[in-house]
Parts: sequence; C-alpha cells; structure tokens
Amino acid sequence: MHRHCIGIAESEIERVVLVQGDILIVEGNGSVDQIGRVAIWNGSIDGCVHQNHLIKARPLNLARSEFVLYFLMSELGRKFIVRVASSTSGLHTLSISKIESLFVPLCALEEQDILLNELSANLSLADQLDQIIITSLQQSEALRQSILKKAFSGQLVPQDLNDESASILLERIRAEREQQQLRSTKSPSKMSGAKRSVELNSALNQQLTSLHQPDVPIVSSGQLSKEEIDAQKSSNRWDESESENQSDNQLSLPLT
Repeated sequence: MHRHCIGIAESEIERVVLVQGDILIVEGNGSVDQIGRVAIWNGSIDGCVHQNHLIKARPLNLARSEFVLYFLMSELGRKFIVRVASSTSGLHTLSISKIESLFVPLCALEEQDILLNELSANLSLADQLDQIIITSLQQSEALRQSILKKAFSGQLVPQDLNDESASILLERIRAEREQQQLRSTKSPSKMSGAKRSVELNSALNQQLTSLHQPDVPIVSSGQLSKEEIDAQKSSNRWDESESENQSDNQLSLPLT
C-alpha cells in the first residue's frame, strides 16, 4: 500500500487525524450533484489524516456512523446539504459550521441497528437484482447473436434437400440481374427502329395522298396555248355535267 505524507503542524494533528467510523464530507464543488458527497473511514491505515478539501464529522455515542451516512445520502438529507451549501456566487461550498447546523433525525440505538440491518438486506437484494439484470442483458445479446447465426445458416426451419443452396440462389439472382441490364441497354435501339418505321409509314401515306389529289392548273403570265385551252374547256364541261348529275340525284323535300 502506498503512503503519502503531507506537511501538518503539531497543533493540527488532532483536528485532521482519522479514526474508524469518521464521516468524510466533500467541502466544495461547482456542481450541486457533487457537493456534500459522504463516505465512512474504515480505519485501514493507522494515523491517517485528511486534506483540507474534506470535512470530518465524528458522530456522538447517540448515533451510528452508518445511520448518519445513509441519511445524508437519502433524498431528504441531500436537500438539507444543498440548502446550506448554496451561495450567491454560484460556487456551492460547505464548512464545519454548516455541517454542524445539519439536522439528522435520531432514534434509539437498538432501532438504528434494526433499520441498518433491514436497509443492508434490501441493498444487498438490490445489488443482486442489478447483477441479474446485467447477466440477463448479456445472455440476451448472446442469444440474439446465436439466433442470427442460425438464421443465416438455415437452422431455424426444417430444410428440404431438394431446395437449391444459398450459393446457387445468389448466382441465379446475379445472372437475372445481368440479363435485365442487357435488356435495358438494348431497349433504346428498338425504340429508334420503331420510330424510323413510323416515319417511313408517314412519308408513304403522304405520297399516296398526293397521288389521289386532282391536278391544279398552273396559270402563267403569258397566253395559254390551244391545247391548254381545249383541256380547260373539256375539264369545265366535265365539271358542269357532273354537277347536273348531282342535282338530278338530289331529292326534293315537300314543304309543310
């Protein structure tokens, strides 16, 4: 065990020397949660002294050290400590006078012993429950890993020997994806061929339509020749006869 020595005057030894059962309290801290932390000195080192950042409290014969310790660690005890440690500067500090002003409820020593035994049993049970919870969490994590391992190895359900293996299934999926990619790369050329076919059909339809349209006489700036005049007269006579035939074929509706 390592021993550390600090310079202490002879007049201060009685004030800072520790004996078994002394309660040590943290003097100051900027955090409310850390101020007033308490512990009991177990007397493992003879003649041990404490530093200035700790306050020593030695209970009288009317109180057990463990009883005072558990009260200061309780919710009510923490409220008392925070109340006396608060200051306007924001730094929570304790002093010997503030510790002396703390209220600690006391009962008979026999009752304190009963309460300490009951509290010790409950704390021991709580520690056991904590350990059970930690062990259960570790077991559940191991069980999860085991389930995942069995799931990927195909051990969770009955296996059919006729089923293809996982490697063959993966290979088949990979081949199907490659075929799909090849089809997707060929689809643009098919679309361009279909587009060219539509354009050819459109051009052919335009040519057929132009063949069925009647010729339109072209009028020039000069005089028409005799052949052109005869052709126009023949065309006009055909148009007149055609219109007469159409008028003859029309039905007259009686007026009422």
